Amino acid sequence: MSVAVAAPGQTPRPGVVLIAPPDHHVILQADGRVDLWDGPPVNHVRPSADLLFSSAAEVFGDRAVAVVLSGTGHDGAAGAAAVHERGGTVLVQSPGTCEFPGMVEATMRLVEPDGVLPLAEVAPALQRLAGEVAA
Repeated sequence: MSVAVAAPGQTPRPGVVLIAPPDHHVILQADGRVDLWDGPPVNHVRPSADLLFSSAAEVFGDRAVAVVLSGTGHDGAAGAAAVHERGGTVLVQSPGTCEFPGMVEATMRLVEPDGVLPLAEVAPALQRLAGEVAA
C-alpha cells in the first residue's frame, strides 16, 4: 500500500493510506473528497480520529473502515462506533501489542470490533478489504 499526506480535494482510493497533516483535522465531504480543518482540538487532539471516522461513516456507510491503533486517551472510539452503527468495518490493534492501549480499549468498550489484530496483520487486513471494495 502506498502512503500519502492528505490534501484538500483529494479522493480516497483503495490501496492508498492517507495520513493527516500536522495540526489539521481530516474530514470527508459529502462527495467523498478530503477536507482539512484547523478548528479546535477534539478529545484534546488535532487531528482527531473521531472526526475522520464519523465523517467516513456519514459518507461511505457500510463501506467505511475505521482502524484504531496504539494511543492514549479515547479519541477514535466514538467515531469507530459511528462506523460500526452504519454497517462499516472496525479493526483494532490487539491491546497486548499496543505501547499505549487506551484508544483501543476505549473503542472496544463501545463496539465489538470486526477484527482485533496484532500490528503486523493490520496492513494485510486492509489490503484484503481494499480488494473486496475494488472487485
